[in-house]
Amino acid sequence: MTKRFYLSLFMKAILILGTVVVLFSTIIFYFINKYTAIEFPGGIIPFVVMDALFIAVIVWRMKVPVVEISESGIKVGVPFLFKKNTARWDEIEGMTINEISNLGIKERQVKILVKSVGSFTREFVFSLRAVEKSEEIISELRAKIPEKAYEDIRKSPVLQKPIEQKEITYRGWTATERGLSSKQDFITWAVIRELKYPALVIGGYGATTVNYIGSGGMKRNIIIKASTSEEYLTFLRYLIQRSPKATIDPGLVSALDYSPRDAKADITTAFCFIIGIIMLIIVSTIIFYYSTGISSGYLNTLLLIPLGMLPLALTIRGLARRFRGEAPIKSKRMLWPLLSMFGPLIAALLFFIISPFSFYWLSGDLARKAGNLSLAEQYYQASLQQVPGNIDVLYEMGKLNLKKENYEQAFFYLKQAYTKDPTWWGPQAVILVPDTLMKMKRYDEALKWCEQILQDRPNKIDIARAISKK
Repeated sequence: MTKRFYLSLFMKAILILGTVVVLFSTIIFYFINKYTAIEFPGGIIPFVVMDALFIAVIVWRMKVPVVEISESGIKVGVPFLFKKNTARWDEIEGMTINEISNLGIKERQVKILVKSVGSFTREFVFSLRAVEKSEEIISELRAKIPEKAYEDIRKSPVLQKPIEQKEITYRGWTATERGLSSKQDFITWAVIRELKYPALVIGGYGATTVNYIGSGGMKRNIIIKASTSEEYLTFLRYLIQRSPKATIDPGLVSALDYSPRDAKADITTAFCFIIGIIMLIIVSTIIFYYSTGISSGYLNTLLLIPLGMLPLALTIRGLARRFRGEAPIKSKRMLWPLLSMFGPLIAALLFFIISPFSFYWLSGDLARKAGNLSLAEQYYQASLQQVPGNIDVLYEMGKLNLKKENYEQAFFYLKQAYTKDPTWWGPQAVILVPDTLMKMKRYDEALKWCEQILQDRPNKIDIARAISKK
């Protein structure tokens, strides 16, 4: 008989609240799109489509069980992160139930480790707060997977490696035959009750938490910070071997089986991944903004799919291999992380080769911000030779001439840009046209332009407010 456990009422309430927020946001976007100069590509349609998809996913999530427990094993579904995890009872190496804090809220977390023949230990994790009938789940799991203590763990091959030192010092802590000591504390081995290791450690090693009974019978804990070194592993091995009364997290033993070289490679991969995300955001913004139009902006950002997004996805897959129980492919492990970091730069280079107009426009903006107005004007003129009449560059030329107090030229460019597409302009941009005429003391023309702008953009509250001040 299979027992199925679905999302808790708490999580269902969160998802329903999220749905309300999404729908309310769509209504706000609708009014912003209709009554202000801010316009979204495609109007309200993309938001309606996203709402439908979001609601469909929420309904699906509520109907799909999070945990399934049967006579043969367990199945845990953690959507959007990893595929469903399944394991037979005889495959499971151990389990821990830890109390963690997320955003200041304490919750219990179940971590299950599965040892497959010929591969690394894989683990999967779920929060008991997210699942209904959490106490029943704990009871079922403990009946099948008893938490391992010292006598069960000490037989692990990785702990059989002898430690010749009688005293080991690491990060201010010294482990001896008598116990664990620092400048402020001394803990005998007999009072240590738990050795815990964090779940889903991606880069390097995780910090080890030592729970012990202090003076007066109070429960206390210390945290041994991690490092990607053999010294840390030796210290942990010493710690495990001399804690006979402790419940030991199997994940801690599995960490000992992971070499410092692999851990350092994981840290480098995680670093490349973070830089890749930052570069992807920056480059995608540049490509979209400096394209010749909205439609071409969408088209040009497709360069980032093979050169940025795909390497990032494969990097995530590589980082997650420890949780799937797969051995790392050392010869190729750094290929995708490096591509995820440099891929967006290659995409940007290709974009500017394909579109010299965009290169000149960007160079003009950089020169203008650096205060070199003459060089900026040269770049803007070069970009207009590539794409004559581009509204964005005409507008930039208008602003540049305003800064140079060359008002006739400024009005010439601003008028061209406005005439091409009056709907393109926001409130801060649209006032530049009458403002330039006012600087030339052509007040009647400025007033006519204000009236024309209000006729071109009716019902736009922000534009009407800006024009009314003029």
